[in-house]
Amino acid sequence: MENAIDAEIFLQNLAANICKQFGRNCEVAIHEFQDDALVIKHIENGYITGRHAGDISTNAFLDEFIEKDFIQNPIYHMKTKDGRDILASTTPIKTGEETTGFVCINYDVTELNGVVRALDWTQDNKRVTDAVDVNEILEYHLAACEKLIGKKPDDMDKADKFRAVEYLESKHVFLITKSSIKVCEFLNLTKYALYAFLDEIRNRG
Repeated sequence: MENAIDAEIFLQNLAANICKQFGRNCEVAIHEFQDDALVIKHIENGYITGRHAGDISTNAFLDEFIEKDFIQNPIYHMKTKDGRDILASTTPIKTGEETTGFVCINYDVTELNGVVRALDWTQDNKRVTDAVDVNEILEYHLAACEKLIGKKPDDMDKADKFRAVEYLESKHVFLITKSSIKVCEFLNLTKYALYAFLDEIRNRG
């Protein structure tokens, strides 16, 4: 029993840490076979697929388990009922030769796909520009951020800077390489303070 409890605690901690690392768009579900049903034993960020601990997995998932080889093909795409794009992976949990459950990681890439499409459109549309300069995008949002707050960065207090980071996160600025360095310089924030803000923003759900 101790080994089973230790394994359960390990899987729950693993799920929590994966979501902490990859943020609010990442869901991790621990499934367990109970009699003939596949039950969600534990889930982090379940709002992504609208599921909760104790829910029974759909027949579609069990059909996929039968049809797919999750060992050889663990990563696949799927769509939620409301049309969001999910990059998913399924890893079987085995006790000896028996499959007793699954660890499923679902990452909502809808926002990322939207950014990619926007950048692709900008790059292809010669009326706008001949090439995408992500630094210009960053500078634009930093200026917009300052206008939104209504203060120069030197005059912003902690609450103002939090609002600024919240705005930049909503515009996906932190997908731009090394943007965090420029944001820290612009707002006169330490990396620790910036990551603390982002962690609070992304974990609000």
